[in-house]
Amino acid sequence: MKLDQTQEKLFKIIVEILGKRQHGEIRLESNLVEDLGFDSMMAIRMMMEFETTFGINIIEQSDHINLADIKTVGDVLDLVGRFSVA
Repeated sequence: MKLDQTQEKLFKIIVEILGKRQHGEIRLESNLVEDLGFDSMMAIRMMMEFETTFGINIIEQSDHINLADIKTVGDVLDLVGRFSVA
């Protein structure tokens, strides 16, 4: 999957979780918690969407992922790029 397609899918997931219809507030530099207001339930939902959309099983990859390092939308995009099978 091309990076721009992956980014578009990722933004759609975030918009759906946030309930926002515009991408204007979401940038690669956006901090998930501070800028977008993500809470733990939103993060869990996002991880579940990754499994469905990108074929990433976070549990299987837990030895290779430090979730504390995932702070921005760009960090999420990097994660998806590393482990996506879709």
